Amino acid sequence: MNPRPLALGYLRLQPGDTPEAGDNLIADMHAYAEREGLCLADVFTEGVDVPDERHGRSAFCALLDTLRRVDGHAVIIPSPDHLSRQPYSYRTRSMIIEVEAGARLLVMSTAGTRP
Repeated sequence: MNPRPLALGYLRLQPGDTPEAGDNLIADMHAYAEREGLCLADVFTEGVDVPDERHGRSAFCALLDTLRRVDGHAVIIPSPDHLSRQPYSYRTRSMIIEVEAGARLLVMSTAGTRP
């Protein structure tokens, strides 16, 4: 039996989001990864009150470092707004994930968002 390809998750919490909202998104990401035949190994979370245990770096930088180290197959985001609300920044970040880190960017939902 072949192991499932490795995926990492990334999400950005907004002011006023409850811890349960983040937990629900992570659960949704695990279910999405399972449906896609992937193993979601870790989720990197940006947020107003989310401490980063990775030496003060942003969760996005920590995600990229991990992708390069473990040869991740994909990055899962709940919607484009989680990567960036600005179209130019979204395109830049998605290119960094896909070109520099060599992973596919998988978006769970595009409803109500703009890439």
